[in-house]
Amino acid sequence: MTRRIPAAAVLLALLTALCVTPAMAAAPAELPVRITVSGDAPAVPETFTLTLRAASDNAPLPTGGRDGVYTCTVSGGGTVTLSIPAGREGKHLYTLRQEPGRLSHGRYDDRTYHIAVTVAADGRCTAAVYGDPALEGDKYDAIVFANRYRPAPEEPLRPSPKTGDGAVALYAALALGSMAGIAVLNGRKEQF
Repeated sequence: MTRRIPAAAVLLALLTALCVTPAMAAAPAELPVRITVSGDAPAVPETFTLTLRAASDNAPLPTGGRDGVYTCTVSGGGTVTLSIPAGREGKHLYTLRQEPGRLSHGRYDDRTYHIAVTVAADGRCTAAVYGDPALEGDKYDAIVFANRYRPAPEEPLRPSPKTGDGAVALYAALALGSMAGIAVLNGRKEQF
């Protein structure tokens, strides 16, 4: 005995399969961060460290972040893109700052950016960047840390060691004394 599936059931299964769209993961929030350097930059480029901190509970961090903190480095200036995952629905808050550099003649941008990433139920992800923690001021179009180097302090000139200035007179005096001594000895030799 063969069993036949009614045509209506097959049609219903086909329509259901076509109408169901697979759940797509939301695209992450991509935040480009630019570090600029001006002035008397060092010959060996300095490495800058950026620190992204979760300011709200369970805010997702880029790959490699832990305990609410994600860090990355940029050598000598340039651009890096922070990719904040958008896997959790809701509003996620962050702060971003550049850690102070180590060179004494460097002036490092110490501003803190406040970032709000919102993931909607439909998976849309938006990000806004503010200059204040209340997220009420003007929004920034770009995240830029501007660093400046003053001219490196020059080492004070050290006096060069004196070589031969007083030695010539000393050698001349010794030579004259030696010649006088030889002449005296020669004169006494003839008396004996």
